Amino acid sequence: MDLFNYIFDFVSGVDDGFREIEKEIERLFVRQILAPAKNYEINQIEQEAKKNTRLTINSIQESLSAVNNKIDVSMKGEFASKVIETIDGKKKEYEKVLEE
Repeated sequence: MDLFNYIFDFVSGVDDGFREIEKEIERLFVRQILAPAKNYEINQIEQEAKKNTRLTINSIQESLSAVNNKIDVSMKGEFASKVIETIDGKKKEYEKVLEE
């Protein structure tokens, strides 16, 4: 019986050792292969998102510039006269302040 227990303990120890080795291999696989691959994919997605965002913002800026140019051409007179009226009104207000 003593020999049987000894063999059982030995086999149990080997089995526990194999489990520990298997766990360590799995940990290394995750740390050395899966995690870097995941980080690479995350970085690729972030770079693609930044690129798409820059393209969208540039497109919006170009559209706003085009709209601004069209407004300047079509409504320049109205805005100019209003600006002149406002400046003249402010000049008169400053003149009143200076007179007091």
